Amino acid sequence: MQFSKIKMAVILNIQVYFFIFIVFLYTEGISNKRKSVDAINYFLHHCGWKNINDVELIKYMNNEYKFDHVINNSVTYNSCNKYIRNATIILGCSYANDLNTMFFAINNFQEHCTMLLNSKNSLISANKCTVKLIEKTEEIVPMAILMKEALNAIEIFHNRPWGNHNKKKNVILNEVIKNLQQNETIIKLIPLSINMNLIDAALSTIKKFVFARRNELKADMEFCQLKPLELNSEWHLWKNEFNTLKTQGKYQEFFIFLSDKISSLVLTTYQKKFVELGFVFDSNTNRTFLSIPPNNIKQDVKRNQIINSIKLTNDVDVMELIKQQELQIKNEEENYSDVIIEYPENMKIFNPYDTQLYTTV
Repeated sequence: MQFSKIKMAVILNIQVYFFIFIVFLYTEGISNKRKSVDAINYFLHHCGWKNINDVELIKYMNNEYKFDHVINNSVTYNSCNKYIRNATIILGCSYANDLNTMFFAINNFQEHCTMLLNSKNSLISANKCTVKLIEKTEEIVPMAILMKEALNAIEIFHNRPWGNHNKKKNVILNEVIKNLQQNETIIKLIPLSINMNLIDAALSTIKKFVFARRNELKADMEFCQLKPLELNSEWHLWKNEFNTLKTQGKYQEFFIFLSDKISSLVLTTYQKKFVELGFVFDSNTNRTFLSIPPNNIKQDVKRNQIINSIKLTNDVDVMELIKQQELQIKNEEENYSDVIIEYPENMKIFNPYDTQLYTTV
């Protein structure tokens, strides 16, 4: 009899503890979901979205979503996952458009170097052109990695982050960025000297590299309906601009002009679609996160001061900082395993001019 009472008491205690545990999990889940909704609401109302002006609508799961129906709308518990996925695709489409423009520029750059090589009297110029072309091709890679980091920072708030349950090749930009990273070494190891055969081989390698990446990008752009952009017309504008600047004595070689143009494309994308969207950089883990809503007016003022201080100047080599961040990111895990919503004090709006973020090992 006594044993039965003890057994019953133990069972009751287990049931009580189990009930408390379930209530705790439910309460934590509601709290985390509320914070997710607040974070996504804040992100989608960020002023930096005005820079995303090349996406008309996106296509996902047999539905179409217009840009204005996703950005600046109120997010609820029930709609949070949908807005997260749509925001990821919108930003991914805009990034895809930028990458497509960069690849187009690299392709035409390669054709210009080939033209110099075939002219025979310009072997030295062809060599210099090819060296610059390799540099600019490499320059795109760290920007592409930051694009992936930014998209991951949005998806981490989703109940089922993209790529965790789908085939990763279906995730926007995943394939092209993965292959950019994997094939970067091939570009870096291209042997080059003032030799026609070596220059020709280098140009052929880059041509194949860019062709493959542009084909991969086409699959990603099936998600997107972009505003029309006539790249050939843009190319002619560049050539006219170069001719004008050449008469002013500012440029002598077209490939130097192209080099500067591609650097400008990379830096503008970084500024407008990473920094000004308020992505947060954790200096301890070298990971990128969404900025969180300020808790008070003082925090909001401080945050705006930080953002206003982030601008491109000639005094800072921002491209070098992007490359340094690429090296840091490469040392981290490819995917996030935990949803992090409450950020520690060391996390702040990423400022590319704060050299304390970077340490030399």
